[in-house]
Amino acid sequence: MIELDKQGYTNITSELVDLSDNSLLGLETFQTATKMQGNWKKGDDYANLTNAIQEAIDKSLVTFKSKF
Repeated sequence: MIELDKQGYTNITSELVDLSDNSLLGLETFQTATKMQGNWKKGDDYANLTNAIQEAIDKSLVTFKSKF
């Protein structure tokens, strides 16, 4: 395994569809990367990796909520 970088990534896509005719009313995609603190393999539960991914998710959700 090769470590390319130490970041947590998320890619969140939201689609708003009119169910009466299945037309696409809106489409938003949010991509976020956050730096990982320490080695991603630390511990049995990969706490550093989990925390970086959760932080990226949280940042994407804040961005998503600010759009509406």
